[in-house]
Amino acid sequence: MIQEMAYNLAWTLFGFVLGCLVGYERVVPKRFRQEESMSETEYVPQQTPRQGRWIGAVVILLALFSVAQGSYFAFENSRTAECQARFNDDFARVTTQRAVWADEDRRSLTKMLNEILAAKEGTSAGRDSVNLYLATINRNEKLRQENPLPNLEDRRC
Repeated sequence: MIQEMAYNLAWTLFGFVLGCLVGYERVVPKRFRQEESMSETEYVPQQTPRQGRWIGAVVILLALFSVAQGSYFAFENSRTAECQARFNDDFARVTTQRAVWADEDRRSLTKMLNEILAAKEGTSAGRDSVNLYLATINRNEKLRQENPLPNLEDRRC
C-alpha cells in the first residue's frame, strides 16, 4: 500500500513540476522572439505579457489541483482496497465454517441412513439415528443464522 501511494505521489509530483515549468515559462514569458527570416533588428511580439501570465497562472493552478487530486485518489484507492480485503477475509472465514457445518450434516445423514438400513426390528438404533440427525441439523441451522454471510453493501467501502 505504501509503495503504491509513493508511486502515485511520484507521478503526481512529476506532473506538478512539469506544470510549473510550463506555467513559469508562461508567467515570465520572453517578450519578443526573433524570426529566422527577419533581420536581427526586427522583432515580432509573441503575445502580450498579460496573456502569458494569465495562462501561466492557470497552468500552475492546474498543477496544484493535480497534486491534490492525485493524493486524494491514491488515499481513497488504498482505503477501498483495505475494506475489500477485510470483506474477502470475513467472507472466506464464514464460507469455510459453513462448509464444515454442511459436511457435518452430510455425515450425520449418511450415518442415519446406514443405521436405519442396518437396524433390526425392535431396536431403537434407527430412532436414535434420526434424533441425532435432527439435532445436528437444528444445531447447524442455528449456527448458520448466528453467522450470516457478510454483506458488502453494508460495508460501504
